[in-house]
Amino acid sequence: MLNPEDILRYELLQTAVEAAGIGTWDLNPLTGQLLWSERCKELFGLPATAEVDYELFLQGLHPDDRARTDEVVRQALDPTGSGAYDIEYRTVGLQDQQLRWVRATGKAFFDAERTQAVRFVGTVSDITTAKTRELEAVRLAAIVEQSSDFVGLATADGKVLYLNPAAADLVGLAGEEQIRQTTIGEFFMPEALPAIQQQVLPAVMQQGTWTGELPMRRFDTGQSVPVRYHVFRLDDPVTGQVTLATASQDLTQHKKAEERFSFLAEMIPQLVWTTDPEGFHDYFNQRWIDYTGYTVADSQGTEMWNNLLHPDDRERARIRWTHSLQTGEFYEIEYRFLSKQGTYRWFLGQALPLRNAEGQIVKWFGTCTDIEHQKQLQERLEQAYADLELKVTFRTLELERQVQELRKQLDNA
Repeated sequence: MLNPEDILRYELLQTAVEAAGIGTWDLNPLTGQLLWSERCKELFGLPATAEVDYELFLQGLHPDDRARTDEVVRQALDPTGSGAYDIEYRTVGLQDQQLRWVRATGKAFFDAERTQAVRFVGTVSDITTAKTRELEAVRLAAIVEQSSDFVGLATADGKVLYLNPAAADLVGLAGEEQIRQTTIGEFFMPEALPAIQQQVLPAVMQQGTWTGELPMRRFDTGQSVPVRYHVFRLDDPVTGQVTLATASQDLTQHKKAEERFSFLAEMIPQLVWTTDPEGFHDYFNQRWIDYTGYTVADSQGTEMWNNLLHPDDRERARIRWTHSLQTGEFYEIEYRFLSKQGTYRWFLGQALPLRNAEGQIVKWFGTCTDIEHQKQLQERLEQAYADLELKVTFRTLELERQVQELRKQLDNA
């Protein structure tokens, strides 16, 4: 039986936990009587006036948690055990059907001979928010582990703390011990280290992030691996400790694709160019440079087009290109480009968008085909038609004049 001190201690505890928004429960294992506070009933989706018993308690648990929770209760009530009770389970509101995560703690009290439990008391608290965050963290960890991107963490002084499997595989590392013996500088080719020290790390510490292309190094072969390196700082709000995090992508296949594209772009007779989704030019082939006299750097930006396009074609070209950027429609137009010799030639401009799996435009691929010869032929043909039409008109007038003369002669005769 409980002594007066235990009763007083329990009553004081019940007052404190109720003030903190924690529910309390009290089970008499001998009679089966179960008492719940209003907060406890609330966590099971019940009104304050509801009558409860142990079967109702089990009914209010998530089906996947019932057997496990019932077993933990039985273990707590076992006189051969410690009587301690601590478990997390889900409740499904018996009336509101709301899913909640609950942590229940308690203790069983036994008779003097410790042959049976005579009282089982404890508390319940809502841990839904914390559990949701915990589950989100678990899901995020699973995503990171399964990601094909290079994901890693390091201390502010460069000591590596974590690499996901894709990162370890990319740089030829195996095992947690080997990973934790490395520093950031060891992951990059020697020629990249000055940029790491002078640009990347200062930018991260001062601005919080840095993104760019860098050559990483495989530990097993020393081979260079091109990556798009995105690194950012994480500040612990409590300790102020700084951690460096990276989510980077292997550009090996991308670089190979770029090389194949560049090879093909140099083989065809057209001027070839590409832009980002916003229309900013980021590539021109050598034929473009040879024709315009502009370097790749000089060719970027809107002013380049204003300088090279014929004044009569600029507004028309701008309207058509803006329309394609906004709608994703195929771009096609005829316009005149200025050559480095100072003469204009007619070109057929065409461009198609490249879309990702979600249908979003990630790049535009365009060509300019020289149609000056066709334009000249067209002009000569149109001129020939005009000349022929004029000759036909003159000949018709001459015939009409001759007919009139003949009629006059006939009339006079």
